[in-house]
Amino acid sequence: MTLGFSILVLALLSAVPPASAVILFESHPFAATKSEIVGSADVFNCSPGSTDALCRNNFRYLDLNWRVKYRFVKNRLTQVLLFTEHTKADRTSLLEELSKDFHLAALKRGSKVLDLVRLSARESKARFKQKVRRFEQQGLAEADLVYVFLEKAGLNRRARKAKNIREMMAKMSILTRELDIWVEENGEGRRMVLSFAMPRAAMRLSSRLNSTTGSPPKQSGEKIRTYTPPKPRNTRPRYMPTLESGPKGEGRP
Repeated sequence: MTLGFSILVLALLSAVPPASAVILFESHPFAATKSEIVGSADVFNCSPGSTDALCRNNFRYLDLNWRVKYRFVKNRLTQVLLFTEHTKADRTSLLEELSKDFHLAALKRGSKVLDLVRLSARESKARFKQKVRRFEQQGLAEADLVYVFLEKAGLNRRARKAKNIREMMAKMSILTRELDIWVEENGEGRRMVLSFAMPRAAMRLSSRLNSTTGSPPKQSGEKIRTYTPPKPRNTRPRYMPTLESGPKGEGRP
């Protein structure tokens, strides 16, 4: 991580984290420039004339081969997507490994969302497991399921006391990573898509970069394909980044 990058992150995010805290994926820091990614990986433009994404083939991660897509906002890395075909054993092994560092906060199937933060506070352990298993099985049967994870290291005491996922996301550290895992059909078979992002940091970064270039900041911040938490009932709506629902329709990177 260069000195220039360190100063940029500290200035934009108003935080003083250790270097490891700003890593978005593997060795790539959040807000790294395209030239830094090109210099550290065998990447190429995802499509002719592409200016907001770089791609990489045959990347080995957790014993699987992936195609990787790096997404940028004004030349700064904000999201990393990984695509692969998979088996049930692959998915089970991957979820077990990633669960060591990430907390499963929600499941999503189509327009339906199972808020696991709220559910765990309301249901017995046995009833909780039953509802999660049923929701997951239905999503896998339809090849339309999203696992929403939040990085454990960024869930401070206030976030861990949250009553629902929306509150948890509002109170977690700004540099907390969100990991979304999609299981879907893409016309060639079943595939798995991983999305590593820092939604709160991306919103702050986009706003600051827009303000420094003279452009009005986007009210919703950087639009990244991550989970949109539902608004809690009977409470005043909190301001949260507006996020897209998922990678469907984008096609292969």
